[in-house]
Order: sequence, then structure tokens, then C-alpha cells
Amino acid sequence: MNPLDTAAQSGRSASQASHGHGATGSSIGSVAPVGYEGPMTAGRKIKAYVALTKPRIIELLLVATVPTMIFAQQGMPNFWLILNTLIGGSLAAGAAGAFNCYIDRNEDRLMKRTARRPLVTGEVGDREALVFAWVLSAVAVAWLTIGVSVLCGVLGVIAIALYAVFYSIILKRRTAQNIVWGGIAGCMPVLIGWAAVRGTIEWPAWCCSCSSSCGRRRTTGRCP
Repeated sequence: MNPLDTAAQSGRSASQASHGHGATGSSIGSVAPVGYEGPMTAGRKIKAYVALTKPRIIELLLVATVPTMIFAQQGMPNFWLILNTLIGGSLAAGAAGAFNCYIDRNEDRLMKRTARRPLVTGEVGDREALVFAWVLSAVAVAWLTIGVSVLCGVLGVIAIALYAVFYSIILKRRTAQNIVWGGIAGCMPVLIGWAAVRGTIEWPAWCCSCSSSCGRRRTTGRCP
């Protein structure tokens, strides 16, 4: 083949590629950014908001609620009381988790373990997460107050504050023992469950709460 013809053909191929035509151009034009999972759909957005609440932690917290209520009642409590307590407790725990994700968003962007969290991937914006956490907190406190008791509503506020402020803002930035002492926030479902049934917090509730806290510390090898 004539060298001039070969050069001309190569030039046409390069021109097509630069305009997004041909196999090479198509491949370059369709390259997606790292972590790209397609367009933001309603389902994906809802899933991202759910992830903000840290569902696995909610499950662990609620495991202690029903047994505590049964122990306080010395039998099976009213079904609707259990349901309202679990819903309110789940909302409160979810609100605390959302606050934690917002507070730790900059640190999460630096770690591989947290690289898939909604605030890191951009599926939920910082402002959206903060508004979501506040709204969820208000709904949680209202649900516990109206559906269970005023005392449970107050305990819900304390639970959210312990995790969002005491654990996320104070402990995590000042001591390596944050998980040990942060377990105090995880004891709140025990107190809420007891208060839902008895209308007060009695010494057995504190004993169960301390036992739960000690169990969490034992997992870190530092049970006093």
C-alpha cells in the first residue's frame, strides 16, 4: 500500500476516535467514574437514606429491648406497647446513626472501610443528611412520647445525644477507648424498655443496663 494512503487512513481513524465514533471512541466516551452505579433513582435514594441509619446497629440495640420489657412485666406486655417502643427506639437509633454519619463524613472519606457510605459516594448530600437526622429525631421523640410515655420520650432524647454528641463528637476525637465508653449509649434501649412497662426506672433496670455495658466492654477486653 502507498505510504501516503496509509497515513491518510490512519488520520481518518484518529479523527473518528476523537469524535466518539468507532470502537475506540465509543469505549473512551462510555468510561464511568470509579464507584458509579447508574442514575440516581428513587429506590437508590431511599436505600441510601436507610444506610444512614445504620440498620445493623439498630438490630443489635433492639435485641435487648423486648427481653427487658418481658422481665419488667414478669410476663408478656401489651403487643401495641411493644410495637410502639420498638418503632420509637428504631427511629431514635436511626437518627443517632444519621448524625454520626454526618459528623464523621470527612473521616469516612479517608478510609476504605467507610468508602461506600452514602455521604462518601455522594448519594446523599451533607445538608440532606443533617436535615434527615433532625427530622428523624423529632419523629422518634414524638413517637415515644405519644405512643409510649413522656419518660420514654425524654430517654430517647438522651439516647440520641449520648451517641451523637458524647460518643461521636467528644469521645472519638479524644480517646482510643471511645468504643468502651460509647457503649453507654447502647444501654439506653434497656432503660427505655423498662420505663415503657413500669413507667419509671427502678434499680433492676440500672442493673440490666450496667450488665449490658459490661458485656460491651468485655468484647474489647476492658471490663472493669
